[in-house]
Amino acid sequence: MTDSPETNLAKWINQFREYLRVANRPPTTIRAYCVALRQFQALARDRELTVDLAIAFAQELKVAPSAKSNYLAAVSRLYRFLIARGIIEITNRDWERFRKFRRDLGRFGEHRPHPPSDEAVQELLQRAIVHRVKSKSLHVQRRNDLIHLRNIALLEALRASGMRVGELVSINQDDLDSQDHSARVIGKGRKERTVYFDTRAWTAIEKYLLLRADQGSQYGLAVFTRHNRKLDRIERLSTRSVQRLFAHLIPDLKKRSRFTPHSLRHAFATRALEATGNLAVVQDLMGHNSPLTTRIYAKVSPKQLRDAHHKAFGD
Repeated sequence: MTDSPETNLAKWINQFREYLRVANRPPTTIRAYCVALRQFQALARDRELTVDLAIAFAQELKVAPSAKSNYLAAVSRLYRFLIARGIIEITNRDWERFRKFRRDLGRFGEHRPHPPSDEAVQELLQRAIVHRVKSKSLHVQRRNDLIHLRNIALLEALRASGMRVGELVSINQDDLDSQDHSARVIGKGRKERTVYFDTRAWTAIEKYLLLRADQGSQYGLAVFTRHNRKLDRIERLSTRSVQRLFAHLIPDLKKRSRFTPHSLRHAFATRALEATGNLAVVQDLMGHNSPLTTRIYAKVSPKQLRDAHHKAFGD
């Protein structure tokens, strides 16, 4: 075959990347897949695209097991893309062997997140509240106040909803529901779900939007925006801007590397699970595809296990 997948792997990877783009996959996902597939391409070197090659790729990677799982996810998606188009053939038996390898690798690399304490979260919010820049210029002061209220609102929103940062910055004003203090978000895999805010977070969002006083239709207008010096443009805030905000509010971030924007999501999941004890509810709140992902937040103590056994079977 003159156009075999082995000798034209770069071409198929490019087509796969375009397929992901057309399918509206998040840019961060596409970039991560491309990084993994570039390394896979270097290993393949005109070799037949088989399950054994994919497994060998994972075994040769000098990264943590959790990272290997992410790299294999990219290879798996590429293989399925090629199988669907008749470019390669993999037997059901081999594919099941590949899936088992990925499951085993995932279990080996599983790690429990370390959410920040309630005190640390409150410290972060307090830093945002007190960090208010004053100016004698009314125009500059208005911009400072907008940025100040926006930062408080977005931190409160992350704390109270468990959203991913990408979901947060994608929310439009018409996604907000004032009746039950919620918002419609589009998560991974273009899955839609509803996230909820407590009174404190909702009040912070309302206060910020009230000061903005946007004119005209709010349809498609971002909730969290940048505020340039002239205040003449409404531009959606980026995930990188949120990360910079954390770095600014926590100058000792390197010493507290576990405290990132995603840390507030971990804190939310842990608190929700402790309060409800219901993995299915927390799974829906978080937008997880699999209950196994949510399960990592469930830390069961030996005493809880002993008490549960006693309750079920007695002495």
